[in-house]
Amino acid sequence: QIHDRDCGSCMVLQRQTRSVLKEYPSGTVQYLVADLATPAGRQFASIRGVGRTTLLLFDGSGDQQGVLAGPQTDTRLRLAFDRLSGRS
Repeated sequence: QIHDRDCGSCMVLQRQTRSVLKEYPSGTVQYLVADLATPAGRQFASIRGVGRTTLLLFDGSGDQQGVLAGPQTDTRLRLAFDRLSGRS
């Protein structure tokens, strides 16, 4: 997730994502945060061409498979994670 600590919608997306990920066995889906308050986080977002409140979806090989911008419904997050994990 591209995350800005001072962004309300970023916090919402982070809570939603972490809540849905609790439904998956450990290690099934990895969740990493690119913090825009750090140089590495800003660089990652810049390279990917995205801003805050964005969830980038990668497969097990590290290839980007999708982008979810803004807060999402639990159903939309589940569908995305199911597709990536082969659970669908």
